[in-house]
Amino acid sequence: MPTAGRSRTERVLAIMWSDTEMPMTPETLATRIARAEAHALSTGALLTVMMDTREIEDGGVAFQVTWLSSLAMKDLAAKLPRADDRSTTNPFLPFE
Repeated sequence: MPTAGRSRTERVLAIMWSDTEMPMTPETLATRIARAEAHALSTGALLTVMMDTREIEDGGVAFQVTWLSSLAMKDLAAKLPRADDRSTTNPFLPFE
């Protein structure tokens, strides 16, 4: 299956739907989703989100609070390569 010229999304979808088995069942869909997720994780197209869930009580009512760590993602983003450095890009120049 040629992948040249395809976007990352197109490549993931091609892997997810590469089986031609019919009809679609919940089991085959789950298998395809798991395969696409594993591929996306291995290529860096999908990142895990760090979160912490706690149950707190206020006024006799229990609440579930989920905290997403944006700082963990900030540390990761600093290590990832950037497509371009926006500090030296002039948005008014013609597109190259």
